[in-house]
Amino acid sequence: MPRIQITEPAKADIEQAFSWWSENHSRDQGVEWYERIFDAIATLARMPERCPLVPEQALSVAGIRQLLFGVGKHPTHRLSGLILESVADRWFWVGIPL
Repeated sequence: MPRIQITEPAKADIEQAFSWWSENHSRDQGVEWYERIFDAIATLARMPERCPLVPEQALSVAGIRQLLFGVGKHPTHRLSGLILESVADRWFWVGIPL
C-alpha cells in the first residue's frame, strides 16, 4: 500500500486553513474541516492514481495529481501531489495549495 508523506509547507497550509475556518466560521467547523482533510489525505493510500492530473499543463506533464476537498457540497481546497515510484512502495507527496 502506498505511503503518504505530507510536506512541511502542506502542514503549514493545513494549520493556516484550520485557523481561518475557526475564526471566520466557528471553532466546531474548523475542527470538522481539520478532521475531514486528514480523512481525505488518508484515502490517497488507496489507489492514488484515481486522482486526475492537475489542469495546469506545466504541472500535469510532471505528473502532479489533485484531489478536490470540501466539507460542503462544493470543494474548497485542492490536495496536490506526486506519486513517486520506489523499490518497496509508492509515495504520494501532499501539498496545498498549488
